[in-house]
Amino acid sequence: PDEDEGQLVLAEVREGADRRRRAAALVAEARALTARERFLHWPVAFPNVWRRLTQAQPDGGFDAVIGNPPYVRQERLAAVKPALAAGYATFAGTADLYVYFFEQGLRLVRPGGRVAYVVTNKWLKAGYAEELRALLTDPARAEIEAVIDFGHARAFFPDADVFPVVAATRRPDGERASETLTVAVPPRGTLPDERLAEAVAAASFPLSRAALGREGWTLEPKPVMDLLDKVRRAGVPLTDYAGVKPYRGVLTGFNEAFLIDTPTRDRLVAADPASAEIIRPYLRGQDVRRWSAPDSGLRMILLKSSSDFAWPWSAAADEAAAETIFAQTYPALHAHMKRYESLPGDKPGELKGLRHRLDHGRYWWELRPCAYYDAFERRKLLYVDICWTASFLPDRKGRSVSNTSYFLPGSNDWLAAVLNAPIGWWYSWRKAQHGKDEALRYFTSYVEGYPVPPAPERVDLTEIVDELSARVETVSTAAAAIHDWLRLEFGLDRPGRGLESPERLDADGFAAAVRATLPRRRQLSAAEVARLKREHAATIAPAREAAAEAARLERRLSDLVNIAYGLTPDDAALMWSTAPPRMPLASPTPIDADARSGFRR
Repeated sequence: PDEDEGQLVLAEVREGADRRRRAAALVAEARALTARERFLHWPVAFPNVWRRLTQAQPDGGFDAVIGNPPYVRQERLAAVKPALAAGYATFAGTADLYVYFFEQGLRLVRPGGRVAYVVTNKWLKAGYAEELRALLTDPARAEIEAVIDFGHARAFFPDADVFPVVAATRRPDGERASETLTVAVPPRGTLPDERLAEAVAAASFPLSRAALGREGWTLEPKPVMDLLDKVRRAGVPLTDYAGVKPYRGVLTGFNEAFLIDTPTRDRLVAADPASAEIIRPYLRGQDVRRWSAPDSGLRMILLKSSSDFAWPWSAAADEAAAETIFAQTYPALHAHMKRYESLPGDKPGELKGLRHRLDHGRYWWELRPCAYYDAFERRKLLYVDICWTASFLPDRKGRSVSNTSYFLPGSNDWLAAVLNAPIGWWYSWRKAQHGKDEALRYFTSYVEGYPVPPAPERVDLTEIVDELSARVETVSTAAAAIHDWLRLEFGLDRPGRGLESPERLDADGFAAAVRATLPRRRQLSAAEVARLKREHAATIAPAREAAAEAARLERRLSDLVNIAYGLTPDDAALMWSTAPPRMPLASPTPIDADARSGFRR
């Protein structure tokens, strides 16, 4: 019953045995529910901490609340979400349980009391924590005093993927709050086992409260914050600039059937040449690389749903008739798909396969409906949402990608230049959400709002990007050829880190790297050293030249992007002095006059 009904029942409890029984049943139910759910009425449980308990808002509270709230994903909170929505201003349907502990902690402390938690740092940028950030930056409700972000803290928890942040906040008491809070972002991977407080103090700096709000938080000193704001103001959201939104790759629902290798493709086409038009080149997420990606050797059987494409069987009367037409039109593909129609599942009596997947088209052998299948065959900009470094790939080859990849349709060479530029990685490091091992998460909401500056008007960007992509492909092709040659000639199945990028090695360095990779007992003869140097001259030397030209073209694009954002030499110097790990270019270069000529003054 609601509160008024409950008061009515208790007020009339003396008027009859029926109402007494109803009241007793309600009390028993409440006690059982309290015991089962372990409810705690804080003012009642700690009467010496609060005063005036009969008021709607009792006076008092604890001096401090500290803890490590539990992490419980929102999928497991379905039963209590209505109560959370009714009782917490920080509620969000996708929020983790720890979010609500901030609000509850502030309720439990007296005015002037403090709340300090160790929690995951996801709330600093996650969309589900928008209302939490609004709470912590509302001077009437909370005064955030300190945030220490330890990032992917392997030094603390070597066996767990955790991203701890310490957050301390104060409940307002009418006194004027400080205009700044203390922020610390200690260097990742260098935290000491002892004297941690000193290391945190050395990494601390003041940050204006005005710099924080309900949007994702960036914890940086004022000069960096100013440069971030300059970049943001110089651009417009990517979706406004390009007029497109990111699309997701193909979700097959059963990869074993739709994703095949080259020998399987050749066998299917040999049996039925007509199937060649349906089997398309395909890249996995790990194949999507910066500027250029070689053929993965993988193919996707692109059997679009009949709801999106006019197949010969689209007008069939029923599924049986449609399958007959499918088998007559593409017999090899039908036989291939039939093998995966229905298979034994992992549990007794369970079935899996094309017919039993959730994502399928109008018929069991088809892919799920998708309105943009044709976009895969045209120019597009590919990327993955978990990036170790800026890895945006202008695709000119009409390749399909899996659901771990995304793309922006169209010839977006300027977007590729902007997102692959050093300033792009520098900005994203501070604005995008971080994941495991400090990889960046290029979520769709982030990409859509990425600030894109105006493109230069007198520069042929397509020519630069095409030339750069060709040079990068030359380098990757040479590396693959050298690794294959070393495998066949020297038995090096795993070339190791020293030979990972052979284009960085001169002839002597190449021979030394091979010698270091071989077993200790294996010595190189003079003839073998000579053979290594000849192969270097034939294969690696041209790749070194291509790599040098690629670096020059990248610097050219980087300068164009810096100018578009209005970066001064001091801004560029600040960018490089505060550069995050894995910057796209190795070292800073001045903005040259040739780059400036691409812009009208």
